[in-house]
Amino acid sequence: MSAAPENNRPSSSHRKDHRSQDSHRPPQPAGAALQRPVKLAPVAVDRVWGGRAVNGRFGWEQDPRRVIGEWWLLSFRKDHSSTILEGPLAGLTLKQAIARHPALLGTQAPPDLLIKILDARQTLSVQVHPDRATANALNEAVGKKLYEAKTECWYFLDSGLDPKIYLGLQEDRRAEDFLECVRRNPPPGEVEPFLHAVAVQEGDLALIPAGTIHAVGAGALILEIQQSSDTTFRIYDWGRDRQLHLDEAEQAMLPGPPPPIGRLPQSRSGTLLSCDYFCLDRWLLEDGDGLPIPSRLYSFAMVLNGEGRLETGTDQSMFQPGDAYFIPAEAASTRIRTKSKVTMIVARQSAPLARVDES
Repeated sequence: MSAAPENNRPSSSHRKDHRSQDSHRPPQPAGAALQRPVKLAPVAVDRVWGGRAVNGRFGWEQDPRRVIGEWWLLSFRKDHSSTILEGPLAGLTLKQAIARHPALLGTQAPPDLLIKILDARQTLSVQVHPDRATANALNEAVGKKLYEAKTECWYFLDSGLDPKIYLGLQEDRRAEDFLECVRRNPPPGEVEPFLHAVAVQEGDLALIPAGTIHAVGAGALILEIQQSSDTTFRIYDWGRDRQLHLDEAEQAMLPGPPPPIGRLPQSRSGTLLSCDYFCLDRWLLEDGDGLPIPSRLYSFAMVLNGEGRLETGTDQSMFQPGDAYFIPAEAASTRIRTKSKVTMIVARQSAPLARVDES
């Protein structure tokens, strides 16, 4: 979460009871890897604002000596690439698996999707991410590629005791006045009046386009879907002694009102978001339903509620809340087997030249 990558001490972590049928099957040909969803190990990343809400929600084990703020679920990045837990590619990172089997991605190369859980015990810094034009200009100025564009969205798993986020500035506040204020390192009471606070609840969705000033409120547990970038320009850090990036932030900030919060009734399946970079669906699935798999596009699925198994031909993968899957582009038909309703979030990288859904 900084202008330059931090030393984040990543590690893979998951439950002791990680149920899988693979240990009882004979070895499979590598080609089977292109046709079945594969379970991924979350990668724990230390952040000063991190919490432990994810332990109660999903039962993930956590080293008590660490302060974990992010769990990277789907990552193709060299620094924190996801590890495959089961199947013929078990033990490989996604980056390694794709190097061996480029068809896993279908027509989408290079991949530009990063999915995390944010576990925010404290309020995150006020920050902004650059768009592609700003990132390119900054890279040209320093003579090397340090910065990457980043648009993201937040799906709220829990909104916390003080359910709010900050999106953009208040309509009557100017960006230059805001930056002048934060350069003095003022107390929070002088900064908050500049920020547009938005109340949120579980199941809400917030789109944060590149260039939007934003911050997550304390206590939130969020599924974050974003472009594959770790570039953040920190503007204000609520009294924590971390580096700020005010000059870069000034270049990255874009004018315009904050985007509205999306809300789909909890009893309905459907599309939550479709933009130029990614699409996001929420699915309520019954026993025997098919897993929604877009044709010729790789995707990601995470189980929020319910238990059961995924069946792809003769392959089976047991799942429970918190399990995350990479679904190859050429995946075969996969069915859900469970006696209770299952809630899944399914995300995918947008097809080339996709348009923002205005409906």
